[in-house]
Amino acid sequence: FALISYACHRYQGVGKNRVVDHLFNRLACEREYVQLHRDTTVQSLLASPLIEDGRIVFQDSPLVRAATHGRILVIDEADKAPVE
Repeated sequence: FALISYACHRYQGVGKNRVVDHLFNRLACEREYVQLHRDTTVQSLLASPLIEDGRIVFQDSPLVRAATHGRILVIDEADKAPVE
């Protein structure tokens, strides 16, 4: 998987995520997906705010769901995340 990402990391829109999704589907592997960006924080990697019945509740992030359910985590745009 890292090879696919490395081989195409400079090219946008060439279908890297589709290839990975197809591979996981063929292998019958469940996956979670997270896209990083310059404003990604540790908090945003752990929980996501959601408005439910007029209240703010926090739901598990894809990272937490992958860890708790034994799924593969696909991290997209890792090069865009802050280094701190």
